[in-house]
Amino acid sequence: MPKGMRRLTGLRSLKEVVVSDGSNGNKTFTLGDLANLSYLRGDLKIRGLGNAGDVTEARKAKLHSKKDLFGLTLNFDSSTARMCDEDTILEALQPPGNMERLDIRCFNGPILFPSWLNSSALAQLRHVTLGNCRNWTLLPPLGELPSLESLQILNMNGVKKVGEEFLGLRKEEGQTSTPSSSSPMIAFPNLKSLRFSNMVKWKHWINCEIPSTRVAEMDNAIMPRLQSLDLQRCGMLKALPHYLLGLTSLKELSVDWCPVLVEYCQKEWSNISRILNIRLDGVYVQRSSH
Repeated sequence: MPKGMRRLTGLRSLKEVVVSDGSNGNKTFTLGDLANLSYLRGDLKIRGLGNAGDVTEARKAKLHSKKDLFGLTLNFDSSTARMCDEDTILEALQPPGNMERLDIRCFNGPILFPSWLNSSALAQLRHVTLGNCRNWTLLPPLGELPSLESLQILNMNGVKKVGEEFLGLRKEEGQTSTPSSSSPMIAFPNLKSLRFSNMVKWKHWINCEIPSTRVAEMDNAIMPRLQSLDLQRCGMLKALPHYLLGLTSLKELSVDWCPVLVEYCQKEWSNISRILNIRLDGVYVQRSSH
């Protein structure tokens, strides 16, 4: 992208920015040049973040100050073989607090989640997609996000289990986090749609409970509004956690190309059959007439 784009200081709409690999010297638009485009609004996709030389350019971009951006895609694909410190760059690319949609792709850094990926920094975040973050063996604590409605986890080839860390249950060593009775914790309080796809090493979805002094709160403490669960190409996944099978809100279950899980669903049919719409390997074995 031409360097002169940084002079378009009144620009409102820019769908995509491509980060240069540096082969053209100072003639191309850099990540730091985004600082001049203060009035960007709507959705912005940043590609080629794997080409970013260092964290300085990411800090210069000042994404957190662009209050009219509501959707952001951070794609760490690279046109070269050289590696950058992707964890520090991701940390520096903090979105504005009113962000509603976030997509992180092809992140090759270590399992070090950005500090801003929490409930206080992104309280209005409604839609999240995480894909091809190949070095992550655990998922970030997305259960803390109070407004999250839809979540897609794609091609996370390092993840072998999903458990308490995903729900946002924080533990000190040797202790279990216990919310107060006056303010019980709810993990994923507004999540309606959840999709996992192409999780080739994922074997275990751990049963978790959020401690509470009231039984009624325990029954509705995890994903109380989930309506749709879609699992594709998770060939080693063995079972679904009990907290999902107990959800009265769950209306749609799709399991495709997951042979072990399909067999599990057939064995556990008495616990699963109350879900109105069930699709196994592309075929509806149960479908509501409404």
